[in-house]
Amino acid sequence: MSSTTPESMNGLQANSTTISVMILVPNDKTKEMLVQELFLWHFGSEAPCTVHRCRIDGPEPYMDNVNVVEMVLEFGDRRAADGTHPGRRAWTQLPNVDEDSCTEIASDSNFLNGLSSNEERLEKTKIRRNNDLICTATETGPDGSRVESFQSMMKESFNNAILSDVTIFVNGLRFAAHSFVLASQCKLFKDVFTTGGLKKEATKEFRYKTKHPHAYWRMLEYMYKGTYSIEPAAEIAKSDDDLIHRHIHVFAVAEAFDIQGLQRLACDRFQQSILQDRMDIDFVACVRLIYKTTKKRGNLLRTEVMEIVCGHSKELWKLAELQKLVSDGGDFTVDFMAKLLEGN
Repeated sequence: MSSTTPESMNGLQANSTTISVMILVPNDKTKEMLVQELFLWHFGSEAPCTVHRCRIDGPEPYMDNVNVVEMVLEFGDRRAADGTHPGRRAWTQLPNVDEDSCTEIASDSNFLNGLSSNEERLEKTKIRRNNDLICTATETGPDGSRVESFQSMMKESFNNAILSDVTIFVNGLRFAAHSFVLASQCKLFKDVFTTGGLKKEATKEFRYKTKHPHAYWRMLEYMYKGTYSIEPAAEIAKSDDDLIHRHIHVFAVAEAFDIQGLQRLACDRFQQSILQDRMDIDFVACVRLIYKTTKKRGNLLRTEVMEIVCGHSKELWKLAELQKLVSDGGDFTVDFMAKLLEGN
């Protein structure tokens, strides 16, 4: 959100407050609803206002039911004698906390999520607010560079509010992120930050609703650490996916966000988790899940699992579950037949 001087805008009152915003909002929000909720969130109380410009750029290509909205709003002068705005929330002031401690915060804004004040509030989450980002690796690399130190700082920045300029909500769970990290790991984020609707905005938020929040958490963890944990994230109340399915869901998220390195890591870990001397109905269930959750023909995970299926085709064909999967048709049947014919 950025302030705009009244004199620079045609048609604005001399003693008014104006703000220019560009935000992601649900498609079903009317302009009037958005303006009132925006004012309540930013200034702490409702007040009349005038919309001087409103432009909708959306929808975002990879975010369902969301638009990018840019508008310039004018409000009556509510400044106190000292020039401050009564009740305005000071988002830039962070409490002093001990190093590596956490503080619970909840969102003051519901308008992006389409919630009114009496509806369910955003879920609380622990976000780290370190006063310092401590680099635990060596200061210089073998060639005298500071690469290792920088990588250490990235790991320390995971879900850390210090220097955070992006907020990601996964089913209401708040995650403090950093645009330079997201852009370096994901082209979709890079595009929206550099050429998309959020290029010049200080407030950047993304909201995702999913049945597999742990997979999204692992994707974010990978962006900062270059790996991800098998254990469930303590910050997420929802139960984790079955152990054998976790890498599949991580791969599906990585495919959706086009993160190649994470796709390779998830595929490798899935391969390591499969006991190839135990081809049973659990493995067939994994095959079905892979073809259900991933979208691209011939991706790494589909290719890997097809190699395993065809390598144990005689054993697996005895299972009614595999016969049912083949008879259902679809991509699996096509790939399975193509692989068998390839061997002849």
